[in-house]
Amino acid sequence: MPHVCGHFDWHAPRDRTCTMNYTLNWMRDFTTHHLVPGSQNKRSNDFCGLHLREIRKTDLTRNGALGWG
Repeated sequence: MPHVCGHFDWHAPRDRTCTMNYTLNWMRDFTTHHLVPGSQNKRSNDFCGLHLREIRKTDLTRNGALGWG
């Protein structure tokens, strides 16, 4: 999963960005594929839909480093 995905968060689309983005980066408008000027410094504590989907696919009980199995 990319750390700088360029997506807005699921909770406040077009207002806040995914928590996996760097604060100073502009986000991408995925309908036009252009950068959105002024979208820096809007990182939220919520993930975007891409990261939520991938996190939900992950089975942490299979991660031996966590010692849950």
